[in-house]
Amino acid sequence: MYPAFVLFRGPGLDQPVLLRHANVTRADFSKDPLAIVYGSLSPVTIDTSALAGRRYFEVAEFNPADGAPTRELPFENASHFSRLYLAAGDAPPVWDNPVVGPLGATYPYFQLGPAGRAVLDSLGVRLTS
Repeated sequence: MYPAFVLFRGPGLDQPVLLRHANVTRADFSKDPLAIVYGSLSPVTIDTSALAGRRYFEVAEFNPADGAPTRELPFENASHFSRLYLAAGDAPPVWDNPVVGPLGATYPYFQLGPAGRAVLDSLGVRLTS
């Protein structure tokens, strides 16, 4: 299942940005921003040298046992950490090792689809350099 909540920190952000579950009704996650972001991931094969010069967001992924986003939790207290690389030219944003990805750990890299990009953009997490 998805993490309980996620924090992003990096380029253009003065403080970490929170992504959490919202708009869930009767187990319908279709309008849940967190589910939309993780649901828009698709596996991608990438030459890791292409990521070397890209800027990225650090991502802290928290599971329910880590606490609730209603109290301040240090970024460093997350259960899992990953990176979300910004788009570069024609190359889409690439998420390196998210806690939840389609096909599990078979693929370490995922591109973020338009729906997920729109959610993050609305939160101020801009994925273009």
